[in-house]
Amino acid sequence: IRNVVIRNVRAHSSLCFVVRLLAAESHIRNVVIDGVVENRDDGNFGGNVILIGDGGHYGEEYPDAIANISISNVIGAKHSGSVIQIPSALVDSTISNVINRNPNRPALSIANKDALKNVSLHNIVESAISNVINRNPDRPALSIAPNALKNVSLHNIVEPSK
Repeated sequence: IRNVVIRNVRAHSSLCFVVRLLAAESHIRNVVIDGVVENRDDGNFGGNVILIGDGGHYGEEYPDAIANISISNVIGAKHSGSVIQIPSALVDSTISNVINRNPNRPALSIANKDALKNVSLHNIVESAISNVINRNPDRPALSIAPNALKNVSLHNIVEPSK
């Protein structure tokens, strides 16, 4: 599998992954995954968002089976599992702009210390609060205790004008 582009996906999985790259006894090269949003918001636990490799469950997976992959702009829902799971090897690739909205699961789940070879990771946000609109001018949009936030990114917080 070569030269694939996956863009602007909004979906949820109740069981598995929204996007899976499975290279059983084959190679996957030159794939762009950009703009995947796991949109499960019904309170039920969902699946994970992106799976890179399968750890050999579907057949032998070569050490360099998945390479030259660009993953960016991926958002996991509050009730989803890991945003990106890598049970196998990923080679010569980049992962950037990943937002995990589930504080109980990691943004990246990497199977072993040798799984990533020449892979760049940029802007991985473990927990995020976004698109908060406050319509009450007498109360703050967010009330956060000192030192309550760790590795949190806040986006688009709108306070009403008085």
